[in-house]
Amino acid sequence: MKTQRGLTLIELMVALAVFSIVVAVAAPQMKTFMKNNRQINKLNTMVSAINLARSEAARLGSTITICSTSDNATCTGETDWSVGFMVFQDTDRNGAIGAGETILRLFPETSADGTVLATAFDGANYDKTFIQFASRGELRDTDGTAATTPQGSFVFCDDRGATKARAINVNLLGRPGVATDTDNDNTVNDANNVNVSCQ
Repeated sequence: MKTQRGLTLIELMVALAVFSIVVAVAAPQMKTFMKNNRQINKLNTMVSAINLARSEAARLGSTITICSTSDNATCTGETDWSVGFMVFQDTDRNGAIGAGETILRLFPETSADGTVLATAFDGANYDKTFIQFASRGELRDTDGTAATTPQGSFVFCDDRGATKARAINVNLLGRPGVATDTDNDNTVNDANNVNVSCQ
């Protein structure tokens, strides 16, 4: 006579209880992991755009602009860059795409994952809608004043606020670098060494 092998009801209940505990412990960590991953993807996309703009400015010997765009055709002036942004050759240096100016690359909307804000560029306070790179790849002063410097930061925020925000600082030479918390207060610092904000 053959004996049947299988799980008893008690063994099945114990296995289900262990599985439930593992899921309950792992789920919040997975959510944090996913949010961090989305921020890192946005950060890497912006670094790619900056590097493209710098290299094209040097290659073409022309001003290259990165601006926010919600229609993928013009610089639409949004201060939240998660609506999308584009890199284009800005021969007249006015920060807007015009006749004969070429769009080099479009970057899609990511607003469902949080905000992307530009700050400190030319003294802007989270309201910068475009930045420019001069013909040698360095940041171009777009406000024409000697009182401010063109260096600045892109801040990547989600629903966790400024203490979990990430940022890219762009120096005067146009080089991007990941922002760090230089004053150890659990918030990264922008290009002017000020805590970032997620207004």
